[in-house]
Amino acid sequence: GNSYRGYFWEGNFHGEGTFYYKEGITYTGNFSKGKYHGLIKVKFSNATLDRYYCNGEPFYNIFDYDDGVKYEGSLKDYKFNGYGTYIDEGQNKFRGYFNNGALEGLAMYEGVNGLKYYGEMEDLEFNGLGSCQLRKEDLEYYGYFEGDLYNGFGVLFIGDILYIGDFEYDEKSGYGIEKHSDFTYYGDF
Repeated sequence: GNSYRGYFWEGNFHGEGTFYYKEGITYTGNFSKGKYHGLIKVKFSNATLDRYYCNGEPFYNIFDYDDGVKYEGSLKDYKFNGYGTYIDEGQNKFRGYFNNGALEGLAMYEGVNGLKYYGEMEDLEFNGLGSCQLRKEDLEYYGYFEGDLYNGFGVLFIGDILYIGDFEYDEKSGYGIEKHSDFTYYGDF
């Protein structure tokens, strides 16, 4: 069963202690009158959670997974829920609203390669209207995405080249306008 090792006061967990759950999860930290209070370290088989409590109510969470994934933000039933920052195994950052463990709606992405994205996301992919910039390649795109690819109407700047038109999975497709420093092309791609 469950067990507790630590201090008691007036019959309640109080002060430093560790609560051992039969499922193998441990809670170590401060207790106040039988409630979690302050920083509690929760150890799972594949992750550690630093959970901050005030009078038994959690208000901030930092999940560190053994594979390098990290999450800071709101949780519900130990799933990402509410505003948070997710850092994947490659250290790319996603910031936005999570619902039942999935990122959805408007979000921000910062890649270790310098790529920045602001817009609609679904399950950690660029999906919907958004913009991205990759400064080291002098690239900017404003338009629609599907599965991290330009898809639908968009405006693309690469250096001094401007393209306005449709895309189909990262390729220029259909009618568009492409402006170079010395000429402009109007037509099909």
